[in-house]
Amino acid sequence: AGAPVQLSDTLALAWQSGALFFTQDYTQQAVNTFAPFVVSQLVEVPVIQTSPDAALDDFGVGLFGQGTLTVRESIDVTLGLRLDHERKDAVLASFSDPAHAPPVLVDEDRSFSNLSPQLAVAYRMQPTVMAYASASQGFKAGGFNPALPAGARSTRRPHTRPPGPLLRPRVRPRI
Repeated sequence: AGAPVQLSDTLALAWQSGALFFTQDYTQQAVNTFAPFVVSQLVEVPVIQTSPDAALDDFGVGLFGQGTLTVRESIDVTLGLRLDHERKDAVLASFSDPAHAPPVLVDEDRSFSNLSPQLAVAYRMQPTVMAYASASQGFKAGGFNPALPAGARSTRRPHTRPPGPLLRPRVRPRI
């Protein structure tokens, strides 16, 4: 962000923008060995259970822009947008040796995208006193659960946090 641009005697505009890139390479192999007869009275040998044998690869990019229009040096109106995109690949396996249940294998890829807005208004009543209101939306991409139990859903859904009310009155019941 640089110095604001004066559009007129009473209007100024400031802005900023940016980008974020990330990658993640995650592997996990959890192995448990059960003594004979622990899994079942019929299994007379040790059972080696691998849950999970997981490989997760993620790539993400985020782009944002924000502009603030200042009116008469006392009112700021800010608008912003953020675009997020993530691609997630997963290979998840759960199995045992000797096999006492069918193995579970998940080999999937998913993409998640979202456009999040922001709006804020600020009023400077005095040099040290300001009132403001702000509303924005947040986003958390979905993904994969590497520690999946057999037969469980392997993916997490994305989450968005919509703008809430600007004022949240408190109501307390009388007892």
